[in-house]
Amino acid sequence: MKRMGWVTTLIVLLLTACDNLDWGGAEFAIVPPPAIQDQSEAGVELDEVTPETPPTGPVLYYVRTEEEEALLTPIAEITPDALIPINPTGDWEIYSQRFISQSMRQGTEFVLFHQGERAGTFVLQSAMLPEEESCPRIPHATGILELVESAREVPEFLAIAKNYAPTGGRRRTAPSLRPDPRISLQAAILAERALRARNARLPNNWTTALTDLHPFPITGSADPAFAATFALRDSTSRGANPAGYSLFLIAQPQPQVGYDATYLLFTDYATSEKGKAAPRVIDSLDWNRTGSTGLLLEVSTDEESWFEAVELTDGEWRHVLDTRCYEEPEATDEEEDEIEVG
Repeated sequence: MKRMGWVTTLIVLLLTACDNLDWGGAEFAIVPPPAIQDQSEAGVELDEVTPETPPTGPVLYYVRTEEEEALLTPIAEITPDALIPINPTGDWEIYSQRFISQSMRQGTEFVLFHQGERAGTFVLQSAMLPEEESCPRIPHATGILELVESAREVPEFLAIAKNYAPTGGRRRTAPSLRPDPRISLQAAILAERALRARNARLPNNWTTALTDLHPFPITGSADPAFAATFALRDSTSRGANPAGYSLFLIAQPQPQVGYDATYLLFTDYATSEKGKAAPRVIDSLDWNRTGSTGLLLEVSTDEESWFEAVELTDGEWRHVLDTRCYEEPEATDEEEDEIEVG
C-alpha cells in the first residue's frame, strides 16, 4: 500500500506545472512537445511531404509495334469530361516508379483498340523508367501483342488496362474505312474552301499536300467521317515562311450534301508558337464510354512530336488534350537581378 501511495504521489507531481522535480537525488525535467508549425512557414516543400501520385482510374495508352515487340506509353488519365496529361511536375523518378508499381507490372494485360473496336491484347513484359532527357518524363514498357486476324498488319493502337476497358467495341456501320478517291476529292474541296477564306496560298499539287487522310466510324451514320491534313512546306526548310502552313480538318457525312467540314485547325508557320507543326490521326475511340467519338493525334514539327486529342461531344468537336512540353522562358538580366535582390 505504501508503494502504491508513492506511485500516486509521483503521478500527481508529474501532472503539475513544475518544470523540474527533485526525487531522491534524481532530477526530472518535463519538456513540453514542440508546437506544430505550418509546413509552409517551416520551409518544408509541399512536394516533399505529399509527392505526386499516379492516376488510380483508367488511363489511355499508345501502343506502337516494333518488329516482334511492341512499345506501350501512357498518355492521359481518362475522366468523364476530359483527358488529363500524364506529365509529372515534381520528382519524375519517384512518380514513374509508383506508376510502374501500380499500373505497369509484368503480366498486366491491356485491351487494344483500332478504329473503335477491340483488336487484341498487349501483355506487358518489362517496364522502364523514362530517359532523363525525355519530355514528358513518363515510364514506358515493352510487351507481346495478341491480335485478331484483321489487325495483324496494323502498326499502332490505342489501349486501356483490361480492368477498365469497355466490355464491347463499337459496331462498325461503315462498309469500308479505307481511303478512296471520292473521300480524297471531298477533302481537297473542303480544304480549298477553308484556305480561300483565310487568304492562304493554295497548293500546286493537292495530292502531295495531303499528308494524312483517316476515315473513322461515327455513331448514327452508315458512312464514315474522315480527318485530313494538308501541309504547304517551306522552300528552304529553315526558319518560318509566311507561305507555309498546315490545315487539319474533320468532315462528317451530311444527308444530300456529301461531306461538311465540322472542325478546322489552321496553323500558320510564321506566327504559330508551334512552328511547322502538322497533326495526323493515330486512331479513334470512345475512351470515356459516353457514346462520343475521340481522335488521338500526333503533332510533329521538324524537331519533336507530341500527342493531342479532339472529341465530339454534344455535336461539337473540342480540343481536350495537349501533351507538349513547353519550355519556360529564360529570365532576362533584369529579372535575374530582381530574383537576387528579392
